[in-house]
Amino acid sequence: MVTRPGVSSAEPSKPTIAKSLAEKPSAVTTAGLALLIVVTPWPLGSVRPSAVWLIVLASWLLLAIRGIGLLLRPRAGIALPADVFLAAVLLIGVLGWAIVQASPSVPEGWVHPLRAAVAGHLPGVLGTISLDPDRTVEATARLSAWIVIGVLAHLAARDRDRARWLLRIFLATATAQAIVGLLREGLRIDELFGVPLGLGRASGTFVNANHFAAYVNVALVAATVLLLDAIRARADAPSAVVALARTVRRLFEAHAPLTALWAILAMGSLASGSRGGFLSLVLAVAVVASARLGRGKLLAVLLATLAGLGTILLLTAGVPILERLDQLLPASELEPGAGGRIAIFAVALVGWLERPWLGHGLGAWPALFHHLRDERFPTVVFDYVHNTWLELLVELGAPAFVALLSALCLLTWTCLRAARRRDDPLPAIGLGVAVLVGAHSLVDFPAQIPAVTTCLAMVLGLAVGRAAYTRFSEKNSKLKI
Repeated sequence: MVTRPGVSSAEPSKPTIAKSLAEKPSAVTTAGLALLIVVTPWPLGSVRPSAVWLIVLASWLLLAIRGIGLLLRPRAGIALPADVFLAAVLLIGVLGWAIVQASPSVPEGWVHPLRAAVAGHLPGVLGTISLDPDRTVEATARLSAWIVIGVLAHLAARDRDRARWLLRIFLATATAQAIVGLLREGLRIDELFGVPLGLGRASGTFVNANHFAAYVNVALVAATVLLLDAIRARADAPSAVVALARTVRRLFEAHAPLTALWAILAMGSLASGSRGGFLSLVLAVAVVASARLGRGKLLAVLLATLAGLGTILLLTAGVPILERLDQLLPASELEPGAGGRIAIFAVALVGWLERPWLGHGLGAWPALFHHLRDERFPTVVFDYVHNTWLELLVELGAPAFVALLSALCLLTWTCLRAARRRDDPLPAIGLGVAVLVGAHSLVDFPAQIPAVTTCLAMVLGLAVGRAAYTRFSEKNSKLKI
């Protein structure tokens, strides 16, 4: 703590009007973040344009309110280590490039060839880098919202209690989603909000079961870290048998509510039948367990316990995932399978090679697909590449894509550095969530679903914030002025 001469660090500071006013924006934005987390998954995962624009407007409004608080407290310490600062600069750069892609004020040689070909024949067609500038504007607004939500969560993480409160709000919402998904399957309710959602795979209020799985899995990773922390202190023992007995006892006695929450989330995830979600979840849990516990007997015992519980749930609630893991190769117009994904990946790579540096415009893939489609896709429309990373490479171009990937890697690295800290689980949760969504995005597009991205941005922002503010506090605690 930094102290002034002659002032005791234990002396309580006197409240002032400015300080009281400065605290209100912080409380309002924290409540606003909580409201976003609670609301976004319910209207079909917020995939409708109206819901997306409400998220965008709400996030920017919350940022303006938070900015007022920072202006009232100009000396408020904001932890921004070099890696986080560089990540922020890179993200702003990517956002700026997306705006340039939609702008008609670019060099003539940068204009997309298809738009240049029709610009002289159709009135109102502007010469832009993006093949579909309207979609690029929408995608840029969405990207700005996710960045803003991450920034707001980072600022909220200065207060550990507020950060944990936001995490609990998300866990409660995700658990409710898992329950709804299981109930819909059990009661055979195949329609919500006037939209037929189908049955056979749990999907909660999401249109697609894979995206429901991604959403629930983010919460499941967080619950796994909390569960590991809850039983770690008392589970270690000289004998592996004793350690296993202690672990099971604490799971079902001292931490029964958390175990029940974990089990509900796991059942919802398994009932979704998402193969990519299941495999990315296994990878994420392995990464966070290793980072949180290190290597040794305790790690083996705790992972064995979770694996045992997971196997029981897999054999009961996981029938859809077992069936779909046995059907990886078949493809159809409604289910691309491995063969369909490989075909669309090849088409996307052809599109990238056409404009490897400038890209086709953020969000412009649907328009590009209609330009590139061939006899392999007679009727089906791939609005997404089913690989978010490849789709971003095609849309942004190599330089901006590398900048975006570097920013996310820097944020993940910040979480990794703090993942072993015993006093705060959030950095480890952020690491696991980054691995989870990053791996799942190789075979699907969960990060492009607003409800999933909102919770991802919030959790990652909280995790990076806790890691950064802990380093910030430790550094300043050594200074005595």
